[in-house]
Amino acid sequence: YKRQLQDGDWVIFNRQPSLHKQSMMAHKIKLLPFSTFRMNLAATSPYNADFDGDEMNIHVPQTLQADAELVELCRVSSQFISKTRNAPCMGIVQDCLLTAYKATADNAFMNDTIWNDAISFLGFEYLERAQMIEKLRPRRHGRDLVSLVLPPDLWYTRGSVVIEDGILKSGQLTKKILGKSSGGLVHVIVQDRGGLAAANFIDRMQDVMRMYMTACGFSVGLSDCLLSNHALSLISDATASAFAEFDTLNAQDDDFEELARAALNKARDQTGKIALKHTCLLYT
Repeated sequence: YKRQLQDGDWVIFNRQPSLHKQSMMAHKIKLLPFSTFRMNLAATSPYNADFDGDEMNIHVPQTLQADAELVELCRVSSQFISKTRNAPCMGIVQDCLLTAYKATADNAFMNDTIWNDAISFLGFEYLERAQMIEKLRPRRHGRDLVSLVLPPDLWYTRGSVVIEDGILKSGQLTKKILGKSSGGLVHVIVQDRGGLAAANFIDRMQDVMRMYMTACGFSVGLSDCLLSNHALSLISDATASAFAEFDTLNAQDDDFEELARAALNKARDQTGKIALKHTCLLYT
């Protein structure tokens, strides 16, 4: 019996070179009127895939047994943990990661419209949890959106990030927390609740963070990359100090090259720190 692919079919997705097991994973498809493969950003890391014209291949199972193997053994949600690193090979990336960092800042309060839209989008099953979260804070905060999609009964502490009973109490979410780090949030959810729970968390995080970013916005302009006159003055002073230290060195000394390199490296490090501190770019 032969037929065309349909929504909900399982296929093997592959990007060469196939360097490890996660280079071939099973995805559930949805047919779209386009000539390109589309996939979730969080699943690109194991493939080492980007969006500059990569070629990928789909292999369709031909028997029920092969289809069952894809669902039970090869699906993306069962491939979270890398066997070589014993850590996740997938995590939250790109826009969702940036928005999560911004939304969990101490001053990231939001209006009720974003909150209500998120609840409406997620569905009725999140209503009871939303009502419980509303009682904890008088004003809606970006952390409430994260708490809405965290697994219930989750307890997690890392640095300033504190999650109690599935509620993000404090801390700003960074790549170390949401990314592929060992001991990160994704890693803990996979270990405690399984890959499906981790995949659902990533999906729902992408949903609510997209809503937050759509409403609040984020942009970077050339002015964000320019240093103030004060910062330029500090850099000039650090450079002059390094050159002055260099001029005091005796070129005849045996350790002249080592001391000179140390003085110039010190200037490089100091000026880099000054530039990083005084730019308005968001570093994660």
